[in-house]
Amino acid sequence: MVSITLMSRIPISAPLDVMNRSLAIIEFIAAMASACCRSSLGLGTVIAYVLPPAVVNVNLKTLFVVRAMLSPPLYRIFRSAIDRPAQSFSYIALPTFTHQVVVNEISWHFNNYFKGKPCRSLTAPLDIRLFGYATKFEEDPNVVQPDVIVICDENKVNEKNKYEGIPSLVVEVLSPSTKGKDLAAKLNLYMKSGVLEYWVVNLENESILQYSFSKERDIDNLMSLQQGDTIQSTVFSGLEILLSDIFSEI
Repeated sequence: MVSITLMSRIPISAPLDVMNRSLAIIEFIAAMASACCRSSLGLGTVIAYVLPPAVVNVNLKTLFVVRAMLSPPLYRIFRSAIDRPAQSFSYIALPTFTHQVVVNEISWHFNNYFKGKPCRSLTAPLDIRLFGYATKFEEDPNVVQPDVIVICDENKVNEKNKYEGIPSLVVEVLSPSTKGKDLAAKLNLYMKSGVLEYWVVNLENESILQYSFSKERDIDNLMSLQQGDTIQSTVFSGLEILLSDIFSEI
């Protein structure tokens, strides 16, 4: 996932043609994001953009789409339509080919295991709303997109077809840009939020850290698995994968 934050300010007193031009450009970006990247940019967010201060978050899947959308000509038009611009871009690097191969391998094993069972395996991109020890999301809002998850509370899919439950098992495949977060911040977030099991897959040394969390939301067990080992889920009996299978294609 690539995240871009476009920050700018348009005075409320700006001429109507400036606001209209700004809105047209933003609507174009929103349409491109929706068509190319299945990103959602609400009309309310678009309208709010022309009011000071304004912040628009656009989540895109591919860097080349971002570059195409923010080409120099478009950028010049966009810049001419706003007053006192302040562009701020924050990129999260796209997953590598090897990363996706390993995600696909784990997902394949999970899909075979959970076929016909009440739980379900899903892969990113899917927003997971977590709130740690808080009683509701608004008190400690956190949105993550794990590489692979297993959910057993499909009844937590709301009327807008959005999942609002807590995954039972989460898998993150480390990338250089996310390694620190996956090993520290996300570990703590998943544990505090009620996730039962967390796998951290390291492509560099072809190993896996397997965390099991207690009902009291603490680390119950930690295993470090290497090539030649078999990872066995502590939550789902019979779910086991040879690490040689996980890393066989890289």
